[in-house]
Amino acid sequence: MKLNLANKTDLIFYGYHGQVEENDNFIIVKTVRNPKSYLGNQLIFQGTNSDLDINAWKNLYIEKFKDIPQVKHLTLNYEGERDYEEIAELAAKAGCKSAERVILKTAINEFEKRESGEIEILIASTDEDWNELALRASASTGDNLTASHQYFVDHFKIQEQMQKEGLSSWFLGKKDNRVVTSLGLMFLRAEGIGRYQAVSTNKDERGKGYASALLYAAAQSAHQRFEISEFVLVTDEDHPEALRLYKNLGFRDAGKQILIYLWN
Repeated sequence: MKLNLANKTDLIFYGYHGQVEENDNFIIVKTVRNPKSYLGNQLIFQGTNSDLDINAWKNLYIEKFKDIPQVKHLTLNYEGERDYEEIAELAAKAGCKSAERVILKTAINEFEKRESGEIEILIASTDEDWNELALRASASTGDNLTASHQYFVDHFKIQEQMQKEGLSSWFLGKKDNRVVTSLGLMFLRAEGIGRYQAVSTNKDERGKGYASALLYAAAQSAHQRFEISEFVLVTDEDHPEALRLYKNLGFRDAGKQILIYLWN
């Protein structure tokens, strides 16, 4: 099944950490070790207009995930021909919520050069670096920091192992020995594709070009080390400043990721 760039690159992590089973017109993504992962436990559907039946998909989800009773959410991922407005209306009628995410891409030779002499850029390598990434991720959720932090400590242990295997790289930008910006880049090396993850900059350091410099440096590093030549980002429509930043770097629209969900 041919997937859009968002779903294809999502499966870099979920295929590594969980299992992916392809059927005739849908894909099952399961992460037994992390039943609370919304995208780590989902069904991805493809089809024409006549194939869209959200209530039937909900029942199929329940059937396919009955072996993991800890999965309490519902995530249906739609790749099809209908407009998002139609999907949102149908989802609401089925008692679900929906979201449309923007897929962006650029190529290494289209990436606008951005540098900053104010930050030191490095690849995560120490326990301190990985713990800092976990702290930054947990702080961004706004949830219970203790529980959230442990979740992300476990998450970054997996990312650290992926980095050791050449499947990802995590970058930090430091100013005055303090991390002010960070991001991850996962690799689909057989296709020369890199997917950015968790791009973040401290609120008091935004607007100074640090994230742009880190995005550019990460792309150059991935190209030199792993021959990655295409770069993908997925973000939300309601983040106009982020969209503007990415497009100023050379990213352009590459489709939408549509989710139908019931999340806690």
